[in-house]
Formats: sequence, C-alpha cells, structure tokens
Amino acid sequence: MERFQNCISNSTDKGFVFTSDALLGLIIAFLFIGLLAYNPFEKGENITAKMEGQRQVNDLLDLMDRDGTLKELDLVTVEERMDSFLGEQYDWKIIITEYKETEDSFNQTGTYPLGNITEDLSEKNVIKGNRIFLSFEGNKIHRYYISDYWVWLK
Repeated sequence: MERFQNCISNSTDKGFVFTSDALLGLIIAFLFIGLLAYNPFEKGENITAKMEGQRQVNDLLDLMDRDGTLKELDLVTVEERMDSFLGEQYDWKIIITEYKETEDSFNQTGTYPLGNITEDLSEKNVIKGNRIFLSFEGNKIHRYYISDYWVWLK
C-alpha cells in the first residue's frame, strides 16, 4: 500500500512539472509571435484604420457620383458634404481633374482644387486615394474626371 501511495504522489509531481513546462513553452511562443508582429521601423500607422478610412471616402465619392454632384462639378456641395461627412477632427483636400473628348482623344480641360490645399502633408499620417468617374452622352464617354484625395487628422 505504501508503495502504491508513493507512485501516486510521484505521478502527480511529474504531471505538475510537465504542465509547467508546457505553460512556459506557450508563454515563450506567444512572446516570439508578438515580437515578429512588432515592427520598430513602422511610423505607428494602423493599416486597417487607413483602409477603412479610404473605403469610407470612396463610398462618399461614389454617392456623390451617383447623384450627379461630381459630374456637374457642384464644388460647393462637394465641400459641404466632405465637411459634414468627415467631421471636425479631420481635414481634407481633393483635386478633381477634368478631361473632355476632342475628336479622337481626351484632353485636360480643367483642374479643381477643393478643401485645405495649402496644408503641408509631409509630417502627417494621411489617407490618400483616387477615383475616376465618367460622364456619358448616349452610349459614349463624353468626359471623365480623376479625383485625387487626401484626408488627415487636424
């Protein structure tokens, strides 16, 4: 009987050692994975937040394209919608370049800067992108516009 109790007490001690060993191994593995994910050279940019912001601005431009605001170049309405959509904490600028069909090609006919054009963006964490929208006459492209945009925290 005494021999049996010694076996039980030894087996529980061995189980504790193996559990501690496995736990220590998991802690080291998680630390290693965390260090692999950390990049000290990154400027603290959150890629997911940037992509989400870019998607939201693209959605707003898509809505303005569908209701004709962009095609009519209603610049006052574009500025009002951008300000109301982004809110007080963000600043932005958009440059819309217009191209019109002339004979066999498209030529640039105008550039329309909107928003905070004078801001220096070199030190800012900026969401940027571009969008092309088309204007048709009948079944033919009559004009197209390229809008380049930048959005940043104030």
